[in-house]
Amino acid sequence: MTMSELATIVQEKINIKIAIINNGYLGMVRQWQEFFYDKRYVATPLVAPDFAALANAFGFAESASPSAPKWCPPSAPPASRTRLS
Repeated sequence: MTMSELATIVQEKINIKIAIINNGYLGMVRQWQEFFYDKRYVATPLVAPDFAALANAFGFAESASPSAPKWCPPSAPPASRTRLS
């Protein structure tokens, strides 16, 4: 989903719930690099925007899991990241 879709949701008053599960990577690209390129990862870690601030900018009510990490460095391997219980 992009900001264009968020603008459409607001404009058309669509009643929808959005869940963001962010693992900090371009998942499909990283998977290909893992399987076909001997785990030579290039340009897959992402630093995400503040999704709560983005939701507020469009007038959405936002809530986050209190145990969710606010930010994980993109260089950290997934196994070392804080996981939701």
